[in-house]
Amino acid sequence: MSSASTRRLRRRKPSKRSTPDSGNNLLQNQRNARGKNGFKLRFLDHQFRIAAYVVTWVIQLGYLTWLGLRWQAQKRDAARLTRSPR
Repeated sequence: MSSASTRRLRRRKPSKRSTPDSGNNLLQNQRNARGKNGFKLRFLDHQFRIAAYVVTWVIQLGYLTWLGLRWQAQKRDAARLTRSPR
């Protein structure tokens, strides 16, 4: 008989490594990725990631546009001041 302490020290069987392209692993991942109503959660995560990138690009391009407009206004004001000295 083995005691509880020696049971913990026994070697376990090595688990089979699954390759990313194995069909069984793919089916298991698809089963795990479904929520209560069957909607794929991975697809929802992808949508949120795309939305985050879109929001980031919109903010950055908006800021770049604002900087361009401010720069254009400064150039216009500088040109107006140099043409007509008072």
